[in-house]
Parts: sequence; structure tokens; C-alpha cells
Amino acid sequence: MKNWFLGFLVVFFSPVAFAQNRPAPAVAPEADVLSANKVLYQALLQEDVTAMGKILGTEYVLINSDGSLVDRETLIGAFRDGYVTLESGETKNEVAKLYGDVALVKGLWKSKRTVQGTTMEDQVYYTSVYAKRDGTWQAVSAQFTLVK
Repeated sequence: MKNWFLGFLVVFFSPVAFAQNRPAPAVAPEADVLSANKVLYQALLQEDVTAMGKILGTEYVLINSDGSLVDRETLIGAFRDGYVTLESGETKNEVAKLYGDVALVKGLWKSKRTVQGTTMEDQVYYTSVYAKRDGTWQAVSAQFTLVK
């Protein structure tokens, strides 16, 4: 009877003991670029032009939902000078796909903002292009498509 009980304990508790020795699951490679994407949208929400300057590559261009082009300096200046203020914003459904040192992030951005005194609220699907430079992801382009 004693041997049966010991055998039961070994079989019952072995999975628990082995589970504790397993290495933690690896972080998906996409997690880094999704984190960079979060940093960008948080910088926009907080109107943090210093953070924007770090995450936006020098060649950054936003293709707005109306077809207009906004370069890095214009975007940062719009927030710095109060031309644009964000009252709220939220990203959802982000998906990243890596292609070596280039990544695409697609998602939904819902925001309420004021542009030159006019308040606007809408949702856009966005596709952002990131380039990995010196181990850090930088946004180099984005395109917004208005959700109707």
C-alpha cells in the first residue's frame, strides 16, 4: 500500500515540478514594434513633442484621410504650437507584421481633437511603417483611412 501511495504522489506531482522548471515563453518579435506603436500614440495623446521627435524618423510622412501629406516637422510643430490638441484617443486591433528591419502595424485609431478651434471626432484605420535603427523602431510613414 505504501508503494502504491508513493507512486501516486510521484505521478500526480511530477507535472507540477516539471512545469516550474520550464523556461518562460519567448516574447513574440512583433511585441517590440507594437510597443513602439503604443509609445507613438501615447506621445500624441500627451502632446509630448520630445517623445514624438524620438519615435518619428526624419523622413516620416503621414498620408491623412483627406489625401494631404504631413511631414515630421509639421506634425510635431502642430502639437508644439497648439494647432492640434487631442482630447481623447484610443488604438484598437493592432496587428504587426515584420519583414526583417521593417514592420507594418495596422489598427484602428479613434480620436477626439481640436484643430484650429474646430472639434472633430472620428475613427480611422491606419497602417504605419516602422524601420529598425540601432535596435530601436522608428515610424517612417503612416496612412489614415476614414471609417464611415
